[in-house]
Amino acid sequence: VNHPTDCVSEAVEGMLLSTSHLCALHSQDSVIGVVHRDITSIRDKQVTIISGGGSGHEPAHAGYIGDGMLSGAVLGKVFASPSVSAILSAIRVCAGSRGVLLIIKNYTGDRLNFGMAAERAKSEGIDVEMVVVDDDCALPEGKGITGGRGVAGTVFVHKVAGATAKCGGSLAEVRDAAERTARQVKSLGAALTVCTVPGCPPSNRLDERSIEMCIGIHAEPGQVEEVGEDAPLSSYVSRTLLNNLLGHGDTPGRLKVLPEAELAVMVNNLGGTSELEMLVFTRDIMNILNSRGFKPVRCYVGTFMSSLEMAGVSVSLLPTDSYLLELLDAPTTATGWRRSAIMGQTGPTEDRIILSAPISRQTEDIRGGGVCKGAEAILRGICASLIENEAILTEYDSKCGDGDCGQTVRRAAEHLLTLAHEQQLCWEDSARLCAQLADGVSEAMGGTSGAIMEIMFRAMAAKFRGSSTGPEQESSLQDWAVAFTAGTEAIIKYGGAEEGMRTLLDALCPAVRCLCEGSRGDLAADTLIKARDAAQVGMERTKDMTSSAGRANYVSIESLRGTPDPGAYAVYLAFASACS
Repeated sequence: VNHPTDCVSEAVEGMLLSTSHLCALHSQDSVIGVVHRDITSIRDKQVTIISGGGSGHEPAHAGYIGDGMLSGAVLGKVFASPSVSAILSAIRVCAGSRGVLLIIKNYTGDRLNFGMAAERAKSEGIDVEMVVVDDDCALPEGKGITGGRGVAGTVFVHKVAGATAKCGGSLAEVRDAAERTARQVKSLGAALTVCTVPGCPPSNRLDERSIEMCIGIHAEPGQVEEVGEDAPLSSYVSRTLLNNLLGHGDTPGRLKVLPEAELAVMVNNLGGTSELEMLVFTRDIMNILNSRGFKPVRCYVGTFMSSLEMAGVSVSLLPTDSYLLELLDAPTTATGWRRSAIMGQTGPTEDRIILSAPISRQTEDIRGGGVCKGAEAILRGICASLIENEAILTEYDSKCGDGDCGQTVRRAAEHLLTLAHEQQLCWEDSARLCAQLADGVSEAMGGTSGAIMEIMFRAMAAKFRGSSTGPEQESSLQDWAVAFTAGTEAIIKYGGAEEGMRTLLDALCPAVRCLCEGSRGDLAADTLIKARDAAQVGMERTKDMTSSAGRANYVSIESLRGTPDPGAYAVYLAFASACS
């Protein structure tokens, strides 16, 4: 943010600049909330609905202002309830002949301030009702008078109440719909990191091996659990949250429903969880619900109620019926709401698979270049070396790329070793072997690295197909030198990079030149040693090169200096292994 004290007002300004249906609500030159742009006409046509609370939970609550949801939202400072005067101002602006419904989350500050504002509004003759949402199930049932906190399930209450109001419901009907939804919805969350309030120091409450179950949306502490480095984290979190909500074994859950119940599911991003992680978590949640006999009929995935940048998730479950589904499916112009597909119409995932078209020319049809004597031992050695050096490849790539080189190369090496172990590589034909290697790296690596390696091996296979070496003859070093030259030229042609641009070509090109020069008379071992040395020299040079290609082109020379290009280092490892 620019400044902690300005972040809420500046966020509202950003909202106004990116939408057309909102207006800021001001009091004495300060922003206290947001209302629908057409509030003066809306308030006499339907019950108006106001929500609000502390900021930092975006898109809640202003993101739910729109036709079919909220009419206004009162915004406090980050994680701080808005004042009574701010709430009363919003009520006065939104109040019309049909009355006003306040929907708030169960926090002491919100209950007191919204409650006081409601009483003052009633004393002015405004018809006001208030619904308190307490969907969080972190606190054991019956413990104290606090009750559950209001969390992401509040958004379901917004939607149902808003749709009811839009349909012309009276204040009592809108209140009853909101209360019924608030009683039924249950939520629970977990996080890997806690959030940092602007202007406050970051928390070190959780380390990289910890996860906090039942955490609150203001980072209120939950139950810290240690997780193993290789633990299936999403599976564990989803199972734990659903066991608490639905029960497990002899332990009852907080949601009193039986299998076969139809559920609306909200998978909520607490702010700092990636889309990829959200989809994995959604997959686990839906699979567990289906396996336990429940029927998820709607699934809402996204950021509905965040906790600043907290890396966490929450799950909200709402039992549904046909009437409730109509209200959830009703249209709204609120930008924060995400529609759900009608899950019963999508079919199981195993029925939604389209097989890829068959390859027109199979690898088995590719022949040429003769027998590859010694190729198996060389390939196994190269793969073992690349696997062994995964960590250093990752370290180098983290400094000059996206940090995935080690994992990508390891995947390819392990896959090729599996193919060799299962005798799916043809050592009796050079062209076919290169084509199989191309298939292997394409399948296992993906990304830019996979494409580069596949291009090289495809070009090598094509060169061997045109070789004059007979099928019973042994492919010579000269044959392999010519094939590697063709592969290198193909990388340059299609990849666009050249030697001197700080890529794997800086090690590969000089090594291939040594293969070509040595193939005219040197012993194979001597030639490989020269190629290895040339690859090493080329790799070392990349430490002081300015990058002109790939992701490293975006990194400053100061950050790159002293670190070799990871691709060039992998090429050096391959030639060094071939020598041994």
